[in-house]
Amino acid sequence: MSSGSSISEVNRRYGIKGGATVQSWIKKFGREDLLNKVVRIEMKGEKDRLKTVRRLNLLLRCYEKYNYLCRIKNG
Repeated sequence: MSSGSSISEVNRRYGIKGGATVQSWIKKFGREDLLNKVVRIEMKGEKDRLKTVRRLNLLLRCYEKYNYLCRIKNG
């Protein structure tokens, strides 16, 4: 977990019913320093999706540069 959303926002976003669920996770994983602070909880595939989007973005930028260089070379 890292900084991102308040505990109440996380509860609403992921449909967590118990008010103390996220707080108990924070305690369970030894991160009491995050209590009463903003935390970020990610679903299992969220990091993978972000990594995929970043890779696609990089490929598109490379493709744009390649097309630009081809247009310059071919006049």
